[in-house]
Amino acid sequence: DDSETLALLPSDGDTPELRLLKERYRGDLKEAFAAAIAALGPRDRTLLRQHYVDGLSLDALAALHGVHRATCARWIAAARDDVLSGLRRHLRAAVGLEQDHLESAVELVRSQLDLSLSRHLRSR
Repeated sequence: DDSETLALLPSDGDTPELRLLKERYRGDLKEAFAAAIAALGPRDRTLLRQHYVDGLSLDALAALHGVHRATCARWIAAARDDVLSGLRRHLRAAVGLEQDHLESAVELVRSQLDLSLSRHLRSR
């Protein structure tokens, strides 16, 4: 469900700045996250789906892809970094967020990235 693409943190304990970011940019964050996922190569999307949706361990992924588990760990870390970089690029270009708000928005997503990936990739 697209309404759950980003599992943003609960409001309890949010700073006023974080609450404002969530309220003001929720739609933009969802769009940027979806664009960042779509920009990944097929292997990276598949790996993230296998890991976060299907629950495959690094050992299982390594056996499936015929590589060492450390290679899978690097691939997943790189794909996660690519998602955050893509998110940053999209927010900067589409929304024109100032640098401090941009980094706050990216940190918001980073804090919930595993859950966000799982929800977004499950719906695709």
